[in-house]
Amino acid sequence: SSQNLGSRPRAGAGEGRMAASTTGETGLQKALSSMEPVLAEGVFFFLSLPNAKVSDMEVLDLRPVGLFFEREGLSLIVPKAQASQRGHQCAEEMRLISLTVHSALSICGLTAAISTKLAANSISCNVVAACHPESFHVGARCCAHHWHVL
Repeated sequence: SSQNLGSRPRAGAGEGRMAASTTGETGLQKALSSMEPVLAEGVFFFLSLPNAKVSDMEVLDLRPVGLFFEREGLSLIVPKAQASQRGHQCAEEMRLISLTVHSALSICGLTAAISTKLAANSISCNVVAACHPESFHVGARCCAHHWHVL
């Protein structure tokens, strides 16, 4: 089963209101046993746009699934199709694995357990964790055959 994490969710009731994060799973073993990793459709690029602003049309047109303010500038995780259409290239194509478990922000060891399992299978990863399930971005070449180790 896969889902398209590159598409934007539809607006719903309460749009525009900021919601407090709900408490997620705090037990490491329960989180690990209840997660159901999902490989998202498509390939993603990590881009650095040092002089860009979030409100720039170029940034919005890229449809980022992740956006970070770093000291070096704005960094984005974007679908390859959008990046390529706008002339951006990247050295490494990435796939996105979502854990589909709602863990608490304070849970200890979840990211370490997953990244250790991936590393044991020679799969490097970049982790993005926010209010909802962690996302592991892994190299597209090795991901096609080995992501199921989770």
